Amino acid sequence: MNLKQAEIEAVSALSREERAEYLVKRVVGHQEIWGIKEGDWVTSINSSNLTVFNVWPFEEYARNYCIGEWADCVPASMSLEVFINTFIPNLDEQRIAVGVFYTPTDNGVIMAPLELAKRLQEYEDTWY
Repeated sequence: MNLKQAEIEAVSALSREERAEYLVKRVVGHQEIWGIKEGDWVTSINSSNLTVFNVWPFEEYARNYCIGEWADCVPASMSLEVFINTFIPNLDEQRIAVGVFYTPTDNGVIMAPLELAKRLQEYEDTWY
């Protein structure tokens, strides 16, 4: 998807919870979710010492996060089906949290993997 810079800036300026809601709607609508890779999928450690796997709704938002210490990373996508059926159980088993829609200037919402899966499934069941 080719997002216009004005849309990227407007959505990035939303509150954390509004960005999380935007992610749920767009990921379900497009059946795809984005993370970042540096060879393998990248996780980080937050200030609470949680391991976090960050996700975004579109490539452009993930690319905007690939700066500073993440400059060598590249956006990568997976299908929603793979995310829910493979990634979520693995993240949950490894006790890795999901960082929903971080921006370069604002942390995202931290969720348990099963909570994000529940939100995605509920939205899909309601609208699709």
